Amino acid sequence: MRLHWTAGFWLCYLLDVLSPRRSEARQEATQDRHLQTMKKSLLIIVSAFVLAGCCTSHPVTSFEYREEKNLNTVNQLAEQGWKVVNLSIMQDGPHVYLLQRAKP
Repeated sequence: MRLHWTAGFWLCYLLDVLSPRRSEARQEATQDRHLQTMKKSLLIIVSAFVLAGCCTSHPVTSFEYREEKNLNTVNQLAEQGWKVVNLSIMQDGPHVYLLQRAKP
């Protein structure tokens, strides 16, 4: 079975396709659809990142601090996991070490 296209069909088709106003309207409609699709995609991506950031648990580390004036004691505590975070050098007295470690 062969389809027979009439001249009237082709004339209407060409006028429709080649019409400047019709083409501009189609282009604008197509651009609007693409813009809406891009906005939806962007919204989905941003929502995914926000949800991923909010749902991720962040470990909270609390520390304990200790002051020491004896260097030998500081060295022993360093072997137990303490870190020196500050050193105060006094003119008349001993040095004061501030030690820190994560609470168990």
